[in-house]
Amino acid sequence: MKEGERSSHWENGSVILSQLRRVAQIRGLAECESLFSQMEKSKMGKVIQMTADSVSIELQYDSEFQESVTKRERPDPIVRTRVKVGDTYVFGDENYMNSGYMTTNLIVQLGELRKILADEKVVIEYENGPMWLVFEPHDEDSVKLTGCATIEGVRNPDQRLSVDTSAVVAKKEWVSELIETAENFYETVIDLNPSLEDNQMIQRLQKEITDAKRRREELELE
Repeated sequence: MKEGERSSHWENGSVILSQLRRVAQIRGLAECESLFSQMEKSKMGKVIQMTADSVSIELQYDSEFQESVTKRERPDPIVRTRVKVGDTYVFGDENYMNSGYMTTNLIVQLGELRKILADEKVVIEYENGPMWLVFEPHDEDSVKLTGCATIEGVRNPDQRLSVDTSAVVAKKEWVSELIETAENFYETVIDLNPSLEDNQMIQRLQKEITDAKRRREELELE
């Protein structure tokens, strides 16, 4: 092996070890060991890709969420979530959900729709892990979603892990699903604690929902 090749080899190895440590921290040792097995069968950074018209954002309104909204009166509760495209989860999976401060998260996502529709890259960070949901341009009508477990994968698609999954969805489908999710979240929070309707953060969420609906109407007219 030549000197330049040896240097590149060790640099790649360092990146892989860093990524594996991150997965171990996020999802536990068992899944990290499973990743070693997957690496033997597939090239590091390979991304499973699919195209589907249906997309769903799943939020878990559990007892912890309810207590946070009712007893603690928090306008920005932590909520577990995952994203499914077609029959495959691209963010979280059947047994695992990521979590984040959902009012803030939805405000940011709704506000970033403008960039997604303008074919700009958008990165949404979730607190646990952390984990990232990445939006990248695909074509005029579609966007690529990727759930990333490492910041290296967020910055460079070639550094993504074999557990990172991408899917291409219609922009209209994503916009509609995000609006529906945000509306459902807003209504759930207000139903549990009507006093939060006057909270500035909740009012900001309502405004972002209204703005997103306007963008959807403009998209449908094109």
